[in-house]
Amino acid sequence: MIKHAIVLLALAIIQLSNAGRVLFAQPTSQSGAASYYADAFNGRKTASGIIFSNKKFYAAHKTLPFGTLLKVTNRSNKKWCVVTVVDRGPYIKGRIIDLSKAVADSLGFTLSGTAEVLIEEITIANEQTLLPPVARRLTFPYSWCGTWSGELLVYDAQKLKMKIPMILYINPTIDSTRWEWMIQYDTIKRHYELILDTATNVYAIDEKNGIVIPVGLFNNTLVSSFDVQDNRLNAIYRFTDGGIEFIINSASISSLQLCVGELYHNEHIPRVGSYSVSSYQEALLKRE
Repeated sequence: MIKHAIVLLALAIIQLSNAGRVLFAQPTSQSGAASYYADAFNGRKTASGIIFSNKKFYAAHKTLPFGTLLKVTNRSNKKWCVVTVVDRGPYIKGRIIDLSKAVADSLGFTLSGTAEVLIEEITIANEQTLLPPVARRLTFPYSWCGTWSGELLVYDAQKLKMKIPMILYINPTIDSTRWEWMIQYDTIKRHYELILDTATNVYAIDEKNGIVIPVGLFNNTLVSSFDVQDNRLNAIYRFTDGGIEFIINSASISSLQLCVGELYHNEHIPRVGSYSVSSYQEALLKRE
């Protein structure tokens, strides 16, 4: 019995057992039609025993073992995602795979209902060539494809000032080093891109206007710090089981106060500069 410890995508971490399975010389690869689950299936037990959720990257296949990881590519737009087989189906002639609505949204076929796809089984032997390096090490951004929405709460020092509808779209593009990172505040859309440097594991947000902001990834948390006119901003995206937590605060650069350190226990305390934080914003974004 060979057990594969799956650490790619915290969607459904399952230890695979190949007992009783016919091992093929080449991993499974199929082309055909994909459909997606109706919302009525939410909360139902799948054939594997896992409770189904349309917000997770789950799939149904007629024969592949439960826990199999598949790369699913929409042939029309080249978008792709990694999914976990947890159920049996589809049972409609001509279809090779059923996907959760979250996957269908990421692949861009929720309106059409079906799409022609290529499915490729991910194994220890082929993941080096099938997936970019970052997908083999991190759950971000691969397990966060899709549309996320919530309310942005804007505070000043005294109280909550306003609530603004916020939507974040995270989707792969044809270029594997760039992801759609579109932020919508109320009706205002900002068409950004997330840049992945797989060689150095460095990230950046390209605002598509000549401005590129480096961001750091720490334990599934994106962090950036930047200045705009007289404001110094710190932005955080924290990716959790409960959704995406977004936090941003700002301080006036002109509010800089310098404190000169004194001698303390025979040590010279370095000078410290501080800023008065004047604004705080937060949002909890849930998958649509």
